[in-house]
Amino acid sequence: MRKRVVASLASVALLAISIAAFAFPPRAAPAQMIGPGCPELAADSDTLGYWNFDEPGGPALDSTANGNDGTVAGALRVPGLNGGALSFDGVDDSVDMGDQPELNVGTGDFTIEACVKTTSVEASMFVTGKNVPHYGPGYELRVAGGRGYCFVRDFDANGAHAPGHELALWGPSVNDGAWHHILCTRHGNDATLYVDGTAAESGSVALMVTLTSNQPFTVGRINSGSIPADGWAFEGEIDEVRVSSVARVPAPVDTTPPAALPTQTPLPNASGWNNQDVTIAWNWADEPGGSGIDPGNCTTTSASSGEGTLVLSATCRDAAGNAGFATITVKVDKTPPNMPRVFQPGAGGVYARGFVRLALYACQPDSGAPIACSGEIPLGMPIDTEAVGGHVFVVEAQDLAGNQSRQTVSYEVADGRACLSFGELAFTEPAFSNLIECLAYFGARGRDATTSEFPWLAAIVLQKTDGPYHCEGALIQPLWVITAAHCVKGALSIEVAFKDDNPFLQEPAEAVFLAESWVYNRAFDDDWWCIIPFTCRNDVALVRLAVPVPTSIATVLPIPSSHPPLLSLATAAGWAGPSAQQVGGENGFGLYSSLRAMDLRIAAGFGQVVGGGALCRGDSGTPLVVFKNGQAMLAGVLTGGARFSQDCASTVKYTDVLDPSNLTWIQQTVHGD
Repeated sequence: MRKRVVASLASVALLAISIAAFAFPPRAAPAQMIGPGCPELAADSDTLGYWNFDEPGGPALDSTANGNDGTVAGALRVPGLNGGALSFDGVDDSVDMGDQPELNVGTGDFTIEACVKTTSVEASMFVTGKNVPHYGPGYELRVAGGRGYCFVRDFDANGAHAPGHELALWGPSVNDGAWHHILCTRHGNDATLYVDGTAAESGSVALMVTLTSNQPFTVGRINSGSIPADGWAFEGEIDEVRVSSVARVPAPVDTTPPAALPTQTPLPNASGWNNQDVTIAWNWADEPGGSGIDPGNCTTTSASSGEGTLVLSATCRDAAGNAGFATITVKVDKTPPNMPRVFQPGAGGVYARGFVRLALYACQPDSGAPIACSGEIPLGMPIDTEAVGGHVFVVEAQDLAGNQSRQTVSYEVADGRACLSFGELAFTEPAFSNLIECLAYFGARGRDATTSEFPWLAAIVLQKTDGPYHCEGALIQPLWVITAAHCVKGALSIEVAFKDDNPFLQEPAEAVFLAESWVYNRAFDDDWWCIIPFTCRNDVALVRLAVPVPTSIATVLPIPSSHPPLLSLATAAGWAGPSAQQVGGENGFGLYSSLRAMDLRIAAGFGQVVGGGALCRGDSGTPLVVFKNGQAMLAGVLTGGARFSQDCASTVKYTDVLDPSNLTWIQQTVHGD
């Protein structure tokens, strides 16, 4: 579309990219920037000629009222900066406007400018002007050796070339294949060359009188006979050629995008987390002296949505069209942690005064911020069993975002006789005459429990030639249960039950699995069926189930990579007891109607893992569980102990599953399946 209208301030304000490319005298209308360095020009009252090459064909039309249209010879129409441009072959392509008197700049101020795109390194390529090299007065723009170039000349009083009557101005390289704006202006006694809005070189034209030339005004080649022979033909593209009767000074070109200085509300806590949605104010700013931000094209604020580590982003354009991009990472967790689990003291538990019980609890991580777990008594330390009456025990989980959840359990301390502390280590039989009474008082174990607290625990019923036997074990793989070797030796059949909270009832949730096969460690040394304390070795067996156990029924108890430290807290659970209901005949055993649990301490002795406390006949194979970073893990399998009464042992021992002779055999058996 022809651009013959004079751009007004109103039309400038409506353009998407609104930074002014040039600063004019008050009577001149501004041009509009459309890209770094090269403006889209316009014709105003100070314009002598303006050619934008937007026509689909035919002559190059002058957008001023002067009508100095040019004849296009060979140059091709191509897409330009904003519409069309002309492509020149570097041989003989040109646009010739003829010797038009309106294009003679005479003795006054003037400006000649054009936009060029080239990659040529030719010594001299004519862009536009009205001149004959080495002869007569005139003005011109060139690309010489890849650099922007301006040349002006007149004659001295004798009609000869003399010092001070010609001036060559050089600029930086423009042959990088991008569009560049070259502008040469005379203002009073000075001439200046600008490239992409930046002054490149200036010089004096004080002695020059008139630049009026009788040569044609051309673009892309000098069409003045054979001087020079090749016309310094231009190779590349030319657009936006304009000659003006005033000195136009380009404004600095803004190529720097806006930058953000984001602020967050509310601020994160010391751990870098927020527990509510946050708002980011981006606070965009352009560089000093830049074109200024375009408020309509800038994100001012952003709000977070959801939880986790979130990345918020925003963009902003300045008036020159440069786009800035910014991001900020925030961490938001609005959800309280999972409720802590308190294993001991048991909710509603009753403990004798002076009977040492250890605090046992765990906090379950969630998908949000990491959590800290704390109880009013540190994990593994004795709870208060000295003050008779009701007690409240509180465990709190707090994540790094400040969200909290709290579990509270109540227990009671009764005034009773002091008994052996099951939390203490004992290698020999205790010298407490009242031990049996204490065991009866506390039911041989410290607290009631359910299989949901021990989801890996298995009740094992074995049929042998002399009747049924009861053992316990743990699920270590969906198809494999670990137990004691002396349990499975001589077994004719084996059934394994999970979720068996009451061994005397067939409960809805209870699940029974048949054993397909069973095998015990061939290094097992069954000295008197492990009755003699601490002499039984490698008392470990594996039972393979006919079908795998679903995770909805039981979970796998992993084996740790290293031994637990000496005196680590451990937990064991089982159904057997000295004053429980008898099952079976001569070889029978006592079972409680509910699961019982107790705490132990771990000690290394005689190549075994040893736990202090009372466990009973029928508990063989019970897993000894330790906790590492809140994760339950298998440390040992109950073998036997030093007996004291009613088929219960005061000091018990567990086969060490991490002993190489056991661990290697377990791994080969399970993974070689």
